[in-house]
Amino acid sequence: MMQRDMQAFDTEHAKALRRIWFLGDVHGHFEHIGRALQAASKRAGAVLNCLPSWMVFLGDVDLEDQSLWQKLQPLRANWPTVNFAFIHGNHDADTHEKWTLLHDRGPALPMHGQVLNLDGVRVAGLGGNFQGRVWSPPAEPVLRNKNVAMNRSAYQKRDGQKPSPKFHAAIYPDDVEQLSKQRADILVTHEAPSCHPHGWPVLD
Repeated sequence: MMQRDMQAFDTEHAKALRRIWFLGDVHGHFEHIGRALQAASKRAGAVLNCLPSWMVFLGDVDLEDQSLWQKLQPLRANWPTVNFAFIHGNHDADTHEKWTLLHDRGPALPMHGQVLNLDGVRVAGLGGNFQGRVWSPPAEPVLRNKNVAMNRSAYQKRDGQKPSPKFHAAIYPDDVEQLSKQRADILVTHEAPSCHPHGWPVLD
């Protein structure tokens, strides 16, 4: 495979890249985001395009009492030109309620399993985490996709309740395979690739 000239890419897309902010693991706290946007607004007169055009949450938004859209409304009211996208993390599926709150998202765009064009930069998203009962590479997968996990009778609760919400956040082989067939400039994940001491080479 031919290596891309990333320095040339960074130079060509410098303006767009400066205006994409990535936010990791906010765990329900959004106050610092408003402060960062306020600081960027003050600099906007001196530095061209300081405000982001996109803010991308990298999972573990971890909502307890308000939906994602409710959390974002104050930011949207004060900075209406900022767009939002997200992938999910493992804690976003601690309960079915948390999963529902994250996906009550208003116009925020879910990125898991797809590539979005953010001002000319193609950003791919892979949310969730590896789980041994689903897939722990390099071992063979136990379950290939979420549909199988959620409907397999062995994973249903005996009292008729829903399957474990954790299945929402698992990384499935079918998701990785589908994403690998697409083209992107940046890949955002909740799990780490092999450059991290506890990362996963399969994400490379």
